[in-house]
Amino acid sequence: MSVQASEFMRLMPRPGATGRWIADDLLNRRSFGLGAMEASVLVLASRPQERALLVKEASAELGLSPERAEAVVSAMEKTGLIITEESRADSRYQWAAETFRRWESKGWRMAAEYHVAAHDFPGVDYSKGYGVDRERIHRYRSEMPDDDRFKPQASDELIPLPPLTPELAPMAVGTDVGRTHALGKEELLALAALALGVVDTVESRASADYLTRTSPSGGRRHPTEGYLAVLDVAGVEPGWYHVHGGLHALVKLPVPAPDPDSPRFREVFRASTTRTAFDVRCLLVLTSVFRRNMWRYREPRTFRSIHMDVGHIASTVTQLAEGFGVPVFPAYGDLESGVEAMLGIDGLEEGVIATVALG
Repeated sequence: MSVQASEFMRLMPRPGATGRWIADDLLNRRSFGLGAMEASVLVLASRPQERALLVKEASAELGLSPERAEAVVSAMEKTGLIITEESRADSRYQWAAETFRRWESKGWRMAAEYHVAAHDFPGVDYSKGYGVDRERIHRYRSEMPDDDRFKPQASDELIPLPPLTPELAPMAVGTDVGRTHALGKEELLALAALALGVVDTVESRASADYLTRTSPSGGRRHPTEGYLAVLDVAGVEPGWYHVHGGLHALVKLPVPAPDPDSPRFREVFRASTTRTAFDVRCLLVLTSVFRRNMWRYREPRTFRSIHMDVGHIASTVTQLAEGFGVPVFPAYGDLESGVEAMLGIDGLEEGVIATVALG
């Protein structure tokens, strides 16, 4: 009888626990805690082979008695860590395997893993009304406070943003008035205020006050943060700045200033700086604070709303820049991990989504 580990099993070390491993079964949405011995057997079973041969190999490679190796393999079969030909012939398994093959051929391996794990996740049943939403929110609030609206202030070096008034926006928003001049301090501060400033707040007795920006956000979560890499803007010292909505100011980050002439900078910002038809004077990096969005939206597909949130703001910046007559180019495809390293953020908590180049 031929056996093997499922194609959809992902093995990784358990953080902070030497010799312990986690095996995630993406297809069946289960996780297993394994010791080094079981993890080794799972690796040995990564290819189809006769069951007797797997037991023999486990005994030889791990220094186990044949009886002990047999017991370990048997236990892993019962939990579904090791499966048979019959399991691989199951229609659901075959669908997932075909999805992997097709998606991987396009370089979408990680997307395929997420799709297989989340494709049939049960949605919310609204057939009896939307009271279920209120019940969930009350439960969430009992589990943890909803108080994440702004990031901590990174330094005491601030550049105040102009007050948000209708007169701050250019009259020719989005009409592309000719892109006749380079980005200056006045336009930069106006863009930051109009795109990421707080227009209004709504008081809440049960959580931190809800925010309103010029761009909408699902559930008023506003997970998007903005960072400016100022390269060559008259009146603004080159460096990294966080657009802080709570302070209505640019906060200079205590990190090295971006060097547009360095090979690393060009490698990291490969999409936003190499495809423009103008000299880039500033980059607006848009990130998403995942926990802020996931406090309210905990379903697997809510990553879509994060991209919609960033997309709204990127479009707002684009139309405002065109109205100011400033060259602009929104881009996806920069090296996210490189940008996160420059900003000093943890990509698992706050990830880079898009960049808008300004000239």
